[in-house]
Amino acid sequence: MVVPSELPLPDECIDLIVVYLVEERQALHALVCSSQRLLERTLPVLYRSPFQLIENSNRWSRDEKEKRCTALLALLLTTRKPEHPTAPNTTTAYTHTHTHYNHPRYRHNNQQHLDQQTLPPATVDYLRFFTHQYQISLWRPLVNLRTLASEENMFILDESQSMSELQISVAESLVRYSPGDIKVIGQPIERVASVLVPSHERLRNLVRLELSDIAVGFKIEPVIEFIRVHDAKHHTLREIKIKGRDDPAHPSHDQLYQLVQAMRSPQVVDARHWREAIRVLHKIPSECLRTLLLGMADLPPTFFSVPDFLSRCVFLEELRMPVRDENVFDWAIAHRRSLGHLGADRVASLSRSRSLPMGASAQVPMHIIFSSSSASYPGSVPAPSLMPMTSSWQLNHYNHSDWQASEHVPGSARLRSIDLCGEDRCLIPALRNAVDAFRDSLEFLKAMSLALMMTRVPILNIMTLSWSWPLTRLSVLDLEGEVALAFKLSSLSYCPALIKLKLSLPPYLYSTSEDDHTLQAMKDNMHQICYATRLLELELHGKWPVSDALLMMMTQSIRRLTRLHIVSCGGYTLDGIQTLVNGLERLEWLGISKWLCAWQPMRHRLLAIKAQKPRLELVEGEVI
Repeated sequence: MVVPSELPLPDECIDLIVVYLVEERQALHALVCSSQRLLERTLPVLYRSPFQLIENSNRWSRDEKEKRCTALLALLLTTRKPEHPTAPNTTTAYTHTHTHYNHPRYRHNNQQHLDQQTLPPATVDYLRFFTHQYQISLWRPLVNLRTLASEENMFILDESQSMSELQISVAESLVRYSPGDIKVIGQPIERVASVLVPSHERLRNLVRLELSDIAVGFKIEPVIEFIRVHDAKHHTLREIKIKGRDDPAHPSHDQLYQLVQAMRSPQVVDARHWREAIRVLHKIPSECLRTLLLGMADLPPTFFSVPDFLSRCVFLEELRMPVRDENVFDWAIAHRRSLGHLGADRVASLSRSRSLPMGASAQVPMHIIFSSSSASYPGSVPAPSLMPMTSSWQLNHYNHSDWQASEHVPGSARLRSIDLCGEDRCLIPALRNAVDAFRDSLEFLKAMSLALMMTRVPILNIMTLSWSWPLTRLSVLDLEGEVALAFKLSSLSYCPALIKLKLSLPPYLYSTSEDDHTLQAMKDNMHQICYATRLLELELHGKWPVSDALLMMMTQSIRRLTRLHIVSCGGYTLDGIQTLVNGLERLEWLGISKWLCAWQPMRHRLLAIKAQKPRLELVEGEVI
């Protein structure tokens, strides 16, 4: 291991490296093992939400994830021995001792000896860094932990508690260990009273609250009171996620908007799993809203204007919702045109001005990104230095008001992420307007056509999705259904920063002879996909005409490609696959159609391709 003095990098540079690799679990582990300074800067990131790292991994099976979650929970629970485990009115979720110590006769005769036992000093206080406690299912890890405890004779959980009681006890121990450092808490709503309310005064840095398993008719008044009291005392709670429990007999949670209204200035409202959220959209506070994520199950009602609501969200950066109005972004188009008379210099000057929402601060404390300051914890990992940048993790997790100032022209939103669904007659015009209005800020664009689940819309013969102006920040484009068929691949030439492209065709395409002209037009234009020269990931779902000649063009144009999915596509052969594998040195994952290697001679060729590049993960998929 490199000693600290041999790593001549300032802390600011190390922090930049850590933030850049924040989604790469293996890279973070490598940093931990590299030097003492990297260990100190990386641990607060690696263990702030370790269960999420395991759950989001695509390399492990479900059984492997359960094993790792079990081991991780054991590590967190044994980081520190509970204080006064035998004191009255104190719930003890676990004990760190040998199995025979828990025999009733041994406990009766040796209770004083057990009380005086101390754990060996922990090398790292892992539980201290567990600041992003997103909701996790404790059931399976606790079942496995009980089994492991009895088999290994190392430590056991409290056998006197039922599994439901044990889940609550463990949740309490995780929250109450260091509540002043916690930024995110996710719990079933029924546990709020027992887990969160007793610690509301010490949860002084809580930013995000995630509530799940909300049954219809559940009394939400205690939760509303907790939010109001915490917000009035600490002024930090700015984000909320609401997940209702589906009840076919009473499918209504239309009172849950009161949870959002209880917050003084909500900036993030995640209602993807709250079905009725779109119906009460007009009751959600919009003054400071930065992120609005709605479910796609229902369309907006007609008794209020969605464009008027969005026009009031002047700080909005991320939007996910269904649309039923093609003019949903007309307000943004009008505002952009109104700035035309200002001139380029004036618009640039306004864009650089920093306008903060109510209650926001101009400072950027990095304890939001890493762990909180270690001033009150002697001997712990030092607090990292400030980093004046916006990372992908900041955009994809939670957006605390103190992270960054909102750089935008005052009086208008600057959307970075847009995810829409709807019928094509409304969806395609809305997308065109969105791409036009937010051309300078758009980074993520996703759309799904509801025609995929309904009937085919003949107006696609005259409706297209395209643009002729640069989208300099767009990095992800994901289109599904009719809207993917309506997309003009020539528009990719105006997306110089695009690194991920996913296009999914409707499943019925080519089902009738009337699709022949569409197929021929697609064949003539498929070469335009190579305009996206900086792609890292390309996924083509459906019957896209992918020929060997196109694969050859990819090796010459899209040389940075690391992931390619062409399972359901037709027209290519193993010769084209061989050329692709030989030409793309960075290719790590390739999905092809299983029928390509149905014959035994072809199977031998495929095995030879795999042997030629053993690091390449070559997957054979079924054509749907």
